[in-house]
Amino acid sequence: MPHRCPDLPKERRSGPVAGDTWLMIRRATEADLEAMLALAEAKRAQYAEYQPKFHRPAPNAREMQRPYFQRLIHDENAIVLVAENGAVDGFVIAQTGPAPPVYDPGGLTMVIDDFMVRSSALWTTVGRSLLDHVRAMVRERGAVQIIVVCGPTDGPKRRMLQVAGLGAASEWFVASVERENHVESSRKAEDEGGNHDHHPLKH
Repeated sequence: MPHRCPDLPKERRSGPVAGDTWLMIRRATEADLEAMLALAEAKRAQYAEYQPKFHRPAPNAREMQRPYFQRLIHDENAIVLVAENGAVDGFVIAQTGPAPPVYDPGGLTMVIDDFMVRSSALWTTVGRSLLDHVRAMVRERGAVQIIVVCGPTDGPKRRMLQVAGLGAASEWFVASVERENHVESSRKAEDEGGNHDHHPLKH
């Protein structure tokens, strides 16, 4: 039986997001699993365009993610919300934990990694509504900071986070590592075919 999230005293919460459109924010159930997996799969494909090696999806990524999402839906320590307007337009998963031992922010940290909406145009409405709900619940749980993972080229999501008052704290710089034999063959080709008149030892 699905657990009742203690942070949501009502079964559902809803509110207007644009004009007469009403968005329902509620706790996720197993019935939402396929929609959540589909949104996550689309996000992986999007990020693979930004950084093909780092974000290259595994062949069975969707099925590997299924038990992970299932576990979090029933985890009372996790916050798993969906935004619904006839269909699931987005979802967010937030988990609370201590900061690394070398840092002392003054309390617990809420980390959001899996955070997706159906289209980039929905970040300012659906995405912001999900974020605001999580932030309210974070305060009730005693966390002192919230961390949201966002790719550097995910413009609409990044702008929404900035407008919501979040700022970048760290970024990862990624590069492929060439195989040694490839590097050696490239050096050999340069030695054999290069212009030796410009070799530094000739001056």
